[in-house]
Amino acid sequence: MWLGGTGTFLLLVAAAVLVAIRWDDISAWGKIAGLVTTNAGVLFLGHRFARTLPATGRALDYLGTLLLPMSTVAVSLQLGAPDGLIVLAASITTGLGALAVAHD
Repeated sequence: MWLGGTGTFLLLVAAAVLVAIRWDDISAWGKIAGLVTTNAGVLFLGHRFARTLPATGRALDYLGTLLLPMSTVAVSLQLGAPDGLIVLAASITTGLGALAVAHD
């Protein structure tokens, strides 16, 4: 179990570093598209690998769940949403992501 958690954490760090290096060079819509695509892809792969590679599927589910609120905040900031709305959106996506992972 700890190995899956460590792998999830390292994947999260790698994704954050990769995006942080070139974040200023990416257009606003490119950022939004990249974040949505990344989240959807990670969650899809987590669901797909759940039966054949359970530890990998679980790690990807956790990674996708951890990325959801961060992506929500990033997209909200790009669109110029007020602070209260950003916090609300991040809270909702965190809760929904946690429920999705707990459900499986």
